[in-house]
Amino acid sequence: MKQLRLLFCTVFATGLLAIGACDRDQSSGWVNGIYRDYRGLDGCGFLIELDRANDSVPSRFLEPINPGSFGVPVSDGLKIRVKYRLLRSASVCMKGQVAEIRDIRKR
Repeated sequence: MKQLRLLFCTVFATGLLAIGACDRDQSSGWVNGIYRDYRGLDGCGFLIELDRANDSVPSRFLEPINPGSFGVPVSDGLKIRVKYRLLRSASVCMKGQVAEIRDIRKR
């Protein structure tokens, strides 16, 4: 009985650690990107195309939930530097990874 309790506690603790690892911000620094207008696609708006794909955003596109929150105009082709946090949220556009913009600047 004691071994079973120890096994249960170990599995439970491991599960909590794994869940915490999924919530970590995978993009801590500034990255380069360009605003792209995808309003012609069903459910899409302006997306951010990253200069390079990475492990957290293999498609190279971010679907920002708050693109106009930092005083930078949202316009097609605008070169930007961005800090973001990926969200575990369903994408309406299905072109990129849903993200919350933490900070954004023109390049």
